[in-house]
Amino acid sequence: MGDPTIFYYSQRKGWHFLEEDGIYQGTPSDSQDAIVDLEKLRRGGATHVVFTRNTLWWLDYYPEFAQRLAQSATVMAASTEFKIYKLVAVTR
Repeated sequence: MGDPTIFYYSQRKGWHFLEEDGIYQGTPSDSQDAIVDLEKLRRGGATHVVFTRNTLWWLDYYPEFAQRLAQSATVMAASTEFKIYKLVAVTR
């Protein structure tokens, strides 16, 4: 929920999702808001997106966003605590 500790422990570069200028912006207002931020992060170099147990509900609550992930990402690992997607090139 905006705590950057996960980036430290992953020993990787990362951004919050949703974010603006490196600052966590909370939950999306709708699927389109989430899709726009995801694509902005992808253009900025993001290769993966991670949902923790605090954000897994997004995948149910934002169905168009979940559909976009299904089309443009591959699930690398999942449990009841997290889901890690590897972003792939989007074809239009």
